[in-house]
Amino acid sequence: MKRIFLFFILFYIALTSFAYADVPVTTGIIPGQIWYSKEPLIEGDTVNVYTAIWNGDDNSLTARVTFYDKNVVLGTRDVVIPASQMKDVNVSWQVTAGDHVISAKIISSSVDTSGKDEQVVLDRSSTSEDHKFVAVTLKNSDGTTATSEDIVSSQIDSVSSTVSGVLPASIKTPVSNGLSVIDTFRDSTLTQIDAAKKDTQKQIQTLGVDNTVKSSVVKNTSSKAKPITTEEIKNTKPLSQIDKPIAYVKLFFLSVLSFIFGNKIVFYGLIVFLVFILIRSIYRKIKNK
Repeated sequence: MKRIFLFFILFYIALTSFAYADVPVTTGIIPGQIWYSKEPLIEGDTVNVYTAIWNGDDNSLTARVTFYDKNVVLGTRDVVIPASQMKDVNVSWQVTAGDHVISAKIISSSVDTSGKDEQVVLDRSSTSEDHKFVAVTLKNSDGTTATSEDIVSSQIDSVSSTVSGVLPASIKTPVSNGLSVIDTFRDSTLTQIDAAKKDTQKQIQTLGVDNTVKSSVVKNTSSKAKPITTEEIKNTKPLSQIDKPIAYVKLFFLSVLSFIFGNKIVFYGLIVFLVFILIRSIYRKIKNK
């Protein structure tokens, strides 16, 4: 009986060794990588969702990658990555309004050894979750997409009527005409915030990245938004364990600011709220005279 039991154990070990090949632990999806062909994401637009896979093995790697929005499958793609190279993979996605959690996962993989495919189990088989909020795209009465100027102008008109039309033209007109200046300020500030956010993300990721990963840059001419490469991570000054909580707090506030400045509805909604407070203050002063 013991011999039979021992035989089954040895058979299982031999079968497992035969079915799965060993690959370097760095082979697989680059940590945390999800990016898009166009940002910010706008309701109704069709964008490509990307991730990147590094093959640290001496043999060609074949991987099947599935992209998700929460539990909804956005698409599945097969990709072949030559030895010691990095390759991106993407699916097309028509953006909808609301909260999204975008991720990608390698659901099966194999290496080509002497013309024969052998299954492999990758330690790095999934991306981190990328949380996105997409605002509803507002339309004018004629069906065209409402611009920032349209939104704020309509809100100013609404606020003006609320306070019995006491808003002077000397205030209303410059506010409407200055929207292009405000939009330029919003865009430039958003660029600075996103740059600081990316630097903070790279610092945090240095604590969890294996330094044995060979540096490589994802070649992607169709994508405007580039991922954080392993070269950038390794060249970033690492954080100490004391600095890490501070970096997470900083990243949180930068993410909040990025959300505000990157979302026109929220940004101009705050402006309208401040304008309303100003108008109400002026109205009360006029009424109390």
